[in-house]
Amino acid sequence: MVNEPIIKNAINRTPCIREVTFSEKLNAEVLKQCPAPRDLVLDPASIGNPIRDDSVRPNGQKVVVKAWTNPERTGDPVDVVLTEFVDPDGIDAYFKIPDLNDTKSIRIVDDELLSEPPQPASGEIPN
Repeated sequence: MVNEPIIKNAINRTPCIREVTFSEKLNAEVLKQCPAPRDLVLDPASIGNPIRDDSVRPNGQKVVVKAWTNPERTGDPVDVVLTEFVDPDGIDAYFKIPDLNDTKSIRIVDDELLSEPPQPASGEIPN
């Protein structure tokens, strides 16, 4: 089991969701099952596409990922909502992930900063 910032794991798919946080407000049900968000074990292969969310800022984004509520990864995973790091309801930004050698492959896309030619980052979600 590894404890790393989720940013290094798979959220590098959009110009805006680079750093995320666990929203206490949007994850109230998850907190009932796992009072310490840092104990969650995220499934990097389950990271969904960014969803527009204006609750933190105009044209903001959030993403949903599956997570187990215990290090043994037993039981059904729960949906966890991660919002942009500037979310005032954010209470944690680092999560455990399983050993990636034991998981499904993670979807990867080009990084706009490393693409040729460089592409500008707008931070907006296309319709």
